[in-house]
Amino acid sequence: MAAGIRPAHSVHPDRWRVALTIYVVGGVCVGLVCRPLSMWAASSGIRPGVGTFLCVNALMPTLAVVAALYYPRARVATIGAFLSSVCLYLTMRLVQFLDIAQWTIRATIVDVEPVLVAATVGYIILAMITSVAIQPWRVVALPDAHLRCESCGYLLLGLSKPTCPECGSPCKTIPPIPDS
Repeated sequence: MAAGIRPAHSVHPDRWRVALTIYVVGGVCVGLVCRPLSMWAASSGIRPGVGTFLCVNALMPTLAVVAALYYPRARVATIGAFLSSVCLYLTMRLVQFLDIAQWTIRATIVDVEPVLVAATVGYIILAMITSVAIQPWRVVALPDAHLRCESCGYLLLGLSKPTCPECGSPCKTIPPIPDS
């Protein structure tokens, strides 16, 4: 980002928890919708796989993009996209096999469709690209980041010299003290 140009919107750094919650809840919701969509498609004379196709190829990518737009950090996008896929799979499995006591780790892992693994990689890539592409307009920073030293983060309000008192690096501009 060019010096002196402020982003249109700063996202507070503590919102990563909310972003991961969006990924997890979104994955569960898509997992809950997948079976009814498949049943609707089958009863409407449409191919039965259309419901799952819509979940995997439309709803989950939309979730990845929307959550990455909300909190544009590549690490959170990667973890969130993976978690949403895990939640999607486990919710779909739970809807299909309600008796969790009968689940085994081996059967649960073996039943993962290769398409879902490939789709998960796609969600991760899509979320990362979205989070990187949106950063000129939405940046994860404190709302007063433009008032801080670029080197150490010291708040530069009320300085008499254009030098950071914390680290000694030169400041381009000295922000005025806001009137209360």
